[in-house]
Amino acid sequence: MSSRKYWVVFGGISPGIYDKQPFTAYSGSDTHYFPLVIHCQTNTQAEKLFSLHDLVCSVPTEDAIVVARAFMDSDAAQGVLQKERREGTLQGFYGIASASRKDCHQLVSGYCSPMYKKFETFADAVAWMIMKGKCIDGRPIGGKIGLMKEKVVESPVVEVSNLSLDPPKRLLSTVSSILGESSAPHNRPSLATSSNAPVRVYQYMRELSGIQSTLYSPPPADDTPLRSFGDIPDSYLEAHGYSSRALLCIQHALDVSMSGQQFVNNLSSRGLPVAEARWLWLIVTGDNES
Repeated sequence: MSSRKYWVVFGGISPGIYDKQPFTAYSGSDTHYFPLVIHCQTNTQAEKLFSLHDLVCSVPTEDAIVVARAFMDSDAAQGVLQKERREGTLQGFYGIASASRKDCHQLVSGYCSPMYKKFETFADAVAWMIMKGKCIDGRPIGGKIGLMKEKVVESPVVEVSNLSLDPPKRLLSTVSSILGESSAPHNRPSLATSSNAPVRVYQYMRELSGIQSTLYSPPPADDTPLRSFGDIPDSYLEAHGYSSRALLCIQHALDVSMSGQQFVNNLSSRGLPVAEARWLWLIVTGDNES
């Protein structure tokens, strides 16, 4: 992989793809969310991400909540770079190009309540940066429960002129970073807001390889014609959020398998846990010999 790095800029006066880190002055929660700076590893990744620029900028309002929700609801945004992430070649998206813990501490030096947050998906990371760490509809931005990690870094207040803007030497995880206000006599509260009430999850959406997203409200009706496996299997698969693609893979495995073990081997090779594949074989066929 090339050692060159690329930065994608959404919004502002000079959106585009850059091979040097652009300077962006972040001045707190009361300012406009643009421009957003995303750090990429390759030009291909940068081009894919910049293809979403019009999606962010074409929303006919500057309300951050509306823009963030439009981005999170976009199939294009949710699906961007998914292939790279599954294959392990994608290591992260970075606002203000922060990668390791050391890089984060170095970049937030001189800011009152700096924050960094870890996300699984690019769409959630951008929505969080648009909202500047606040919530949408009373719930935190982020897909999978357990994969969303947050840490507020308390750094000593020093002169902002000492802020280092050197790009990170290596990329470690999916992080979106936002910097708070510069040094001032009175610290403002952290930009992140949270509720003591538990987040109610309606359904996890699954592919055979695992949970892909989380729904907090019922999904829209889907009239895609699919084969029925029977009342109980259909109810189980619907309740557990199996996608249309996953259902087609299950149907194919049933058609080509001559035994329960072949069925299990077929689905487990696609990422479905063996125990889950055995359970599906049992409830679909009634055969406990797998």
